[in-house]
Amino acid sequence: MKSKPCGSILLFLITVSLFLSFNSTMVSAQNSGTSLCSKLQEANTAVTTAFEVVLAAEKAGADVTSLLNQLNDATEILGQAETAYEAGNLTYAQNLGGQVVLIANQVLNSAYEVEQAASISFRNTLYVVVAATTICFAVFVTVLFVFWRRFKKNYTRNLADAKPEVPVYES
Repeated sequence: MKSKPCGSILLFLITVSLFLSFNSTMVSAQNSGTSLCSKLQEANTAVTTAFEVVLAAEKAGADVTSLLNQLNDATEILGQAETAYEAGNLTYAQNLGGQVVLIANQVLNSAYEVEQAASISFRNTLYVVVAATTICFAVFVTVLFVFWRRFKKNYTRNLADAKPEVPVYES
């Protein structure tokens, strides 16, 4: 009779250990799924942030065609990653999510550089236009003043040289 309680205790311990190992495997799978989901959210956030910076660079006057092409590639890869995640291919989805974050960060850095270059170019162009306008205005006023002085001098001389005709009144 003593062997039966020992066997049932052993069976109970084996069942509990199997249950705990299965439970820890499930928790581990949930944690990896959660971390993968956060990785995909991070990739989505990175693409959104990169797009906003690219838009700001475009507003600053930069040529952002290549950056938009890279962002389109990143969004396609992100779509593939989400599809792989829904299909249960977690490793592939995680790798694709990492690629998306890498591409988005490269686009983000490039967009900052292009935006700064565009704003510097705009500022330099503005300075040149203001300087050229000021110089042209000064030359115009000087030429106008010189011609006015000559016209006034000639007009005054011609007026002084003219013989006035005085009407004679007979009384």
